Amino acid sequence: MWSCLQRLLLLFCLGLPASWAEAEKPVVLASIEPLAKIARELLGDRAKVEVLLPAGANPHQYALKISDLGRIKSASLLIWNGPALEPYLQRAIAKTAVADVHFEDSQLAHTDLHRDPHYWLSPLQAMLMAEGIVEQLALPASALQAYQEKQQELLARWREPLAAKSIAVYHDGYSHLAEAFDINIVAAASAGEGKGVSLAKRLELRSKLRGAPCLLAEPYSEANRAKRLAEQEGLPLVWLDPLANSSAEPLYHPWMEAMLTQLSGCFKP
Repeated sequence: MWSCLQRLLLLFCLGLPASWAEAEKPVVLASIEPLAKIARELLGDRAKVEVLLPAGANPHQYALKISDLGRIKSASLLIWNGPALEPYLQRAIAKTAVADVHFEDSQLAHTDLHRDPHYWLSPLQAMLMAEGIVEQLALPASALQAYQEKQQELLARWREPLAAKSIAVYHDGYSHLAEAFDINIVAAASAGEGKGVSLAKRLELRSKLRGAPCLLAEPYSEANRAKRLAEQEGLPLVWLDPLANSSAEPLYHPWMEAMLTQLSGCFKP
């Protein structure tokens, strides 16, 4: 026979909501899905990781809603790219006083006068984000070990096959990826502001594009322009998804593995 105390304990446990264990965990809010992948792989079940921007939203031009500010305020930690890509979050952080981790301006890669804020495309930069998360959440240094091993495996597997390869990109947002794997970007058509490639720009690009085996582009707002440019110049088109809009992979390094596999298709005969 169960004692009265045992019955009370059973009733108490049965009455707990399913989210009780989750409620005890810190909430890490990532501005975009690729940063959430970094946090998920790093933290495992230590935290609840959520994404602020809906799938398909443009992080360059997103307008925060009142509900977004509420989510930011209630988060234990906000991870974002920094003011170069997401200036609206700088104001939100000042309003809510949320703890945050972001990439620093000193990490920016430059292509001519273009500042590239797409830091997450480099596993080396992603490691700096992971280190910042560990520091902000006061986790032991050992929390980084498994993440570091995955990073080293990815770099070892892909650096040699990609080193010194030349690519052309439609969107000038791959400087960090190119630096991490020693890839040479011979031409970049657009800085991503939604403007088409002018005739003068295309004439300038033509000689550079001849040295590329393909054109890399994203299936986003400028997809049709990228497709048209590839057709005009007779280049194979390779699609990448750097915002992970269509990715079902929850973790960073497996997602990067898939991206690099797609990129390597540029060099197949």
